Amino acid sequence: MDAGITANRVKKGILMENTTHLVLGLGEVGTAIKEIIKDSGNKFDVLDINIRPEEGLSFDFLHICYPDSVDFTKITQEYTDRYATSESIIIIHSTINPGSTQEISNFFPRVAYSPIRGTHPNLKPYILHFQKFVATTDPSVGEEVSKLFEYFKIPVTLVVEDPKSLEFAKNLNTTFYMHLIVFTQAVAKLAREQDLNLDTITKFIESTGDRCLLPYAQAVGGHCLIPNAKTLSQYVPLAAYLVEHNEKFATEFKKEKIRFKEGSKDPYFPKWKRC
Repeated sequence: MDAGITANRVKKGILMENTTHLVLGLGEVGTAIKEIIKDSGNKFDVLDINIRPEEGLSFDFLHICYPDSVDFTKITQEYTDRYATSESIIIIHSTINPGSTQEISNFFPRVAYSPIRGTHPNLKPYILHFQKFVATTDPSVGEEVSKLFEYFKIPVTLVVEDPKSLEFAKNLNTTFYMHLIVFTQAVAKLAREQDLNLDTITKFIESTGDRCLLPYAQAVGGHCLIPNAKTLSQYVPLAAYLVEHNEKFATEFKKEKIRFKEGSKDPYFPKWKRC
């Protein structure tokens, strides 16, 4: 597989269909990115725990999709040394600790941070729906990544020159949603303790017009909201409280799902989607 030089291709107006891609990490994020690249018809390879590209290959774009860790920067440098050329571009899709993109740019300047949004596990339709933000300190990299996403039929990209702000924004965004989850947990718990009508509470709150509750209360698990809130808790104490409240709710209610309108299937979900 011939990686070629991305920067020269873009400057000469050569189509993005000639670029090659390496997807690093085949979790839910990486699988979605891989499917989008596959749909485009571009050449790609993948790297995961038991999968490795052929030795000696290099790629135009490296899509970082493995989860954040204390060794995230070190691992990324190892893969960059092995699979990137000086003209390749690294795109970080994973949610990462603020400051990580800058750390990577210190040894590989052609890097962009572009977090995904959506509901797990099937992220592909959400990636193709939401506007994709790109943050990089190199405007030329932002332009090339924008052209790539346009080619992938991902909505118009907003390019910013401050990766740290976008890194915080992703963690803040998911923690904002977790705040709504925890508040809904608190309302459900209160309703149980005081024998309240959840339908009345929900209708009154939502009739205000600019606020809503989730369709049901349930403890959060998984590998998205909790890790992100824990990352943010280093800077925002409220995030630590949300994690703690969720743990207490999980202990008390286990996996129970408390619906806010008995006998219905998520009756307020359409309203929640607009919140």
